[in-house]
Amino acid sequence: MLRQIPTDKLRPGMYVDLSSVNWIDHPFLRSGILIEDDSSLSEIRAAGWDNVTIDTEKGADLVDDERIVASVICAPKSVAIVSPDSSTAPTAFHDELVTAHGIHARASEIIRQVMADARTGQLSDFNDVSSLADEMILSITRNSSALVSLTSLKTRDDYTFMHCVSVGIFMIGLGRQLGLTGQDLQLLGTAGLLHDVGKAEVPLEVLNKPGALTMDESVLMRAHPTLGYAALVRAGYSVESVLHVVLHHHEKLTGEGYPSGLASDEIPLFTRIASVADVYDAVTSNRVYHSAMPPTAALRMIRKRAGLDFDSTVAQALIKVVGIYPIGSMVRLSSSLLAVVSELNHHNTAKPIVLAFYSIQKEAYIKPERIDLAGSDVVIESDEDPLEWGLDVRRFWHL
Repeated sequence: MLRQIPTDKLRPGMYVDLSSVNWIDHPFLRSGILIEDDSSLSEIRAAGWDNVTIDTEKGADLVDDERIVASVICAPKSVAIVSPDSSTAPTAFHDELVTAHGIHARASEIIRQVMADARTGQLSDFNDVSSLADEMILSITRNSSALVSLTSLKTRDDYTFMHCVSVGIFMIGLGRQLGLTGQDLQLLGTAGLLHDVGKAEVPLEVLNKPGALTMDESVLMRAHPTLGYAALVRAGYSVESVLHVVLHHHEKLTGEGYPSGLASDEIPLFTRIASVADVYDAVTSNRVYHSAMPPTAALRMIRKRAGLDFDSTVAQALIKVVGIYPIGSMVRLSSSLLAVVSELNHHNTAKPIVLAFYSIQKEAYIKPERIDLAGSDVVIESDEDPLEWGLDVRRFWHL
């Protein structure tokens, strides 16, 4: 239901509907915004509107107790996890995206707490992490793209936490593509969520250093798998496949990885999956010391190193998880428009749904146009790097 409320009553968890606002009159280039945090809340308030329209079917309603509103995106730890017999029927991308946003926000809070507990030596209960993995599996089963599409929603400041969330998502997606089910998927998700727990013991000035690390700092950074493994064992965690991922996700098939220099058959499938997921998310994320690599370039890099650093079968599965043109990629169309990939087409990964937003001929933004390339004569001519064009596509790819 749509209802109008004063802008100063907006809270995280609400969905602001902009469909009735002329696109020229606002800077968001999309028809609605889910208020995930204070940053997106500030964006809306900066527009200068006295009142806004919220959609209570896509987000929280205005209530007297603001704590209830907050719980929409940060569910309390006592919330029961969806039972195994709950519906996993296919869900449309944009419908599942609303649920996926809630899972993603909850995941951020859980992993922040895990890292805080690890830093103070208080790790003890992993039920929240396991339950979170279950939620992620159900979402990806209903729609394989919605939760995956949110993996780009991280900043340099929250990278350490959200990278763990993204790796968990990618590992579940990869596992499904490789035919894994049930408990295997649950353990893959858990392993991804915990894989970098050792970074909690690495000083922030080292984790967030913008320049090159000294030799001593490099040694400390490369110790994070060992530190994470030790922290989990001290906390009583004993699932061998998950512990192996935490300790060995930086190993390479060539034997040139760390900490143990494992090679080839010494590296089990779960850890091979983790290696691909970890590197793909790392290179496609903005870090304090480098800008994000375009997703298509990252896929090319991983394919090039398949059979060397990465398992070839897992590398091929990654393409099926994220698509030839991953969500968030900027592409040049045969119609001389630039567009961002907004939804995958799993029947033909070369023909995703895109949002055209820029005219190359006019050198100007245009009114965003949704194009399903599967039903169009327009084709993708090439992938493009937004930085080379001086464009920021992240703020509207999920229109």
